[in-house]
Amino acid sequence: MKNMIPISKCIHYIVCDRDNGYGIINKYYNEMSRLGISLVITTDIGISNKEEIEYGKSLGIETIVTDHHPIINPPDCIYINPEDYRNYNITKYCGAGVSYILMKELYKELGLEFDKYKISLCHAGIATVGDMVPLIDNNYMLVKEALEEFENLTYKSKPLKWIINNGLSYVKDRPYVSSDISFGIAPMINSLHRMSHPSKAVEFFLSNDNDFINTLGNYIKENNNLRKQLQKKAIIEALSFLHKNNLKNKDFIFLDLDVKKTFAGLVASFITSDYFNKPSIVVSKTDGVYYGSGRSIPNCSLASLVKNLQPYCIRCGG
Repeated sequence: MKNMIPISKCIHYIVCDRDNGYGIINKYYNEMSRLGISLVITTDIGISNKEEIEYGKSLGIETIVTDHHPIINPPDCIYINPEDYRNYNITKYCGAGVSYILMKELYKELGLEFDKYKISLCHAGIATVGDMVPLIDNNYMLVKEALEEFENLTYKSKPLKWIINNGLSYVKDRPYVSSDISFGIAPMINSLHRMSHPSKAVEFFLSNDNDFINTLGNYIKENNNLRKQLQKKAIIEALSFLHKNNLKNKDFIFLDLDVKKTFAGLVASFITSDYFNKPSIVVSKTDGVYYGSGRSIPNCSLASLVKNLQPYCIRCGG
């Protein structure tokens, strides 16, 4: 199974993709059962996978969910989520931020040193900005510390050094700031998910081989340049559709567009965050199936709205 990649004989990781759908699916549990895996720890997924997690239990596999998406119908397992009502007033970490805090506390509990060279901190900082969670409280401190470490990567992480040098080459004679991640680093990493396969980003950041890092890094740059072209085209089509159908006056915007399915979220984000400040869902049709992504505004629970559509969806969550 191409998604399941071994780290050792007993530890594997899976990078979800749009072909299989986000979240945990029974197909993954079947493969994990075949390999004798008994524990799954998720990152940024799982809180909406109640039925799948129960299926995993039936195979003898326990699941620990780390996620930050709204909790509608929580799974019967251990889960760590800042959206939990018991976590009142806790920092709204992104999915990677939740995992980072979990690992930090786990190492502390075991009496082990964690993230000696602050590499995981830098990864969590990039993910925090890239996921556009509010940069306040602990998120602000996490990103601030990560940006300070960007200056000290010479001997720590070759992949981080490469992507900072190439993505932020325009930064001269000033400290790095969060917008540098937003515009120079996060889109490069995210382009693999849009244009290729997200597992390549994991391969890139796990590598210590200069030739491999340069080759895959240039591949990332090429994908990002193509992503920019297709994103511009998708947004122009969305705006044309909006104005043609006079949708800009609607309280909720729903678009059915002929765009690459991996761009639905980008277009929805543009409509909601940059243009209309209204909740939106964008769908596109591929091989007879509609794929979609949505964005919302404060005081409007998109998860609650989408829950009503679950009977009509093949998969629904996130």
